[in-house]
Amino acid sequence: PAPVPASASSSVAPHPTARQDGATATAPPLPPPPTRVLGAFYIKPNFPGRSSHLCNGGFLVHEDERGRGIGRLMALEYLRLARALGYKGSFFNLVYSINAPSLNLWRSIPGFIETGTIPGGGKMRDGSRCDAIQFFYDLESKKETDPSALPSMEQRVGKKRLVE
Repeated sequence: PAPVPASASSSVAPHPTARQDGATATAPPLPPPPTRVLGAFYIKPNFPGRSSHLCNGGFLVHEDERGRGIGRLMALEYLRLARALGYKGSFFNLVYSINAPSLNLWRSIPGFIETGTIPGGGKMRDGSRCDAIQFFYDLESKKETDPSALPSMEQRVGKKRLVE
């Protein structure tokens, strides 16, 4: 990644903004840009058409940041957002059996159930195969971990940003 220029720091001058009543207000200075993303995730429909009420997601945690709870934080936010977006369930089709952190995470969150195993469902770069585990979370039922009752990610971590 390119270095962050010195001009892109929190010392950026406040900028005026117009209000509906015609007056101007001064917005606070912009925060400094991140120097590294700690993790990221996405939510998307898992299937088209009549099963598009089920979502799927993907998660990445920077390798230097693993083991700090960032994946769990994102998983809980994923559940909260998925319900807010109107999805009725989350279905992870292929969690590879060699991905112990992911398996441990989904198994540790109340409400996720293992729905099946696809023997040899994952093909590794070296040509070997591993099993693929499937997980489902019912977003319509009230669970011990009700995502609608979860605080937002910002509320859980305060005003801290999930980047350094």
